[in-house]
Amino acid sequence: QSERVNVHGDNNPDVFDASRNPIFNSIPMNNASLASNELGGVLPQTQTTGLTGKQYTARLFATDTLSLNDQWHLNAGASWNFTRVDNVDTLQGPRSVAGDASLTAKDSYTRLNPTVGLTHTPNDNLTFYTSYSESSRAPTSIELGCSNPNNPCLLPSAMADDPPLNQVVAKTYEFGGRGLLTESLRWNEGLYHTMNHDDIQFTAAGSSNGAGYYKNVGRTKRQGIDMGLAGNVDKFKWNASYS
Repeated sequence: QSERVNVHGDNNPDVFDASRNPIFNSIPMNNASLASNELGGVLPQTQTTGLTGKQYTARLFATDTLSLNDQWHLNAGASWNFTRVDNVDTLQGPRSVAGDASLTAKDSYTRLNPTVGLTHTPNDNLTFYTSYSESSRAPTSIELGCSNPNNPCLLPSAMADDPPLNQVVAKTYEFGGRGLLTESLRWNEGLYHTMNHDDIQFTAAGSSNGAGYYKNVGRTKRQGIDMGLAGNVDKFKWNASYS
């Protein structure tokens, strides 16, 4: 996964397409030839931020199901995740040149996410299940590039050297069931409750220009219900769901 941000100052709001050719240029047409010679390239000298980010992810997982008897089944597993985010400051250069002003940084995140579930099938037409699982995601390049409260930014207009963010960890509980009402009518219903730990949100810095920064805000909760019906009449199949 890659992200690229090129930002210019407000005094010269040039806009470029994917090929870096100017679409709108703040320099008057009668000064276009002069501007071309002075700028010495497509990007103007008023560029304030250049950031290229790449994310590398590796994942190993294992799962197994143990049948306690004909009606009870236990499932357990684990997933090991490794993520590295490489940010390269294409404007300021590396830290050895620009010091703390450089956005160039490498951040790594690892976590072992467990999962466990229990299934009960009292008969062939009815199944109940419950589970607990954990998942995680690493911050993106842009989130890492704008996470310093002392240097808020107008995304994507400016970024500053920032402290690393914690990865977001989601812990989910589920309970539900599914079965047959008739030979041609099926149902399913599930309840879920997810608590995100160290969730990342963009927070206003209190300035009048709308600047802010990304930060870990603590816990956020998501919960709900999923219900569905499905059936068939001869060759006609239908389904309805609600979340």
